Amino acid sequence: MERLYATMDMLLDEICEGMMRPKFIRSAIERKLADLKVLAEKCKKRNEELQITDGYRSLGPKADMEGVMHPVASDYHTSLSLVAKKFKEDVETANEMLSQAEERVHELAKIAESMMDVNGDSLLWQIRADS
Repeated sequence: MERLYATMDMLLDEICEGMMRPKFIRSAIERKLADLKVLAEKCKKRNEELQITDGYRSLGPKADMEGVMHPVASDYHTSLSLVAKKFKEDVETANEMLSQAEERVHELAKIAESMMDVNGDSLLWQIRADS
């Protein structure tokens, strides 16, 4: 990182000394270099999070994959857990609705059966006898 900063400062000095341009060009270059420094800081922080030193993290392939894949796998697991929870709730709701529908069918069957039996005779037979 220090070499990057030194190179950026040297680049700024060389560009500005070699050019006899208006001040706004120097300020534009300084802004761009400041942006590069901010980006370099972000990269440095990210490298520290990933435990990368000098551009290389000296871990085995399995450890590298676990380190990189852990956030992805964790988020995937969370997503699957939420989907499973919603699916379980949907199944429970559907089971409740099915139980209620079954109760209604039994009630309707009892009503239909009671309507069929009038004085011991089937309502269906009475309709046929009347016609």
